[in-house]
Amino acid sequence: MAMRFEIQRWDIDTNNVLKCIFSPGGANGSLNTAWPVKMTSMVTGTRLEASLRNGEGGWKESIVFWREKDFDEKLRVLRQ
Repeated sequence: MAMRFEIQRWDIDTNNVLKCIFSPGGANGSLNTAWPVKMTSMVTGTRLEASLRNGEGGWKESIVFWREKDFDEKLRVLRQ
């Protein structure tokens, strides 16, 4: 199943922290109550470390984005 997300607003906060608020396109019913989700992220080295949350007292998840080239290189080294 594929979902489409719409960025409602984004800005760069102090210390170059990217803040992004987004919601799924066309969400309705119970799925709509879990949104908007806020993503706060920081660049560290070759990756983007992000925290996703849907508000105070709600759920929170951490996610890491790697550049494809850097990720492929790390996988290559691990496979040796």
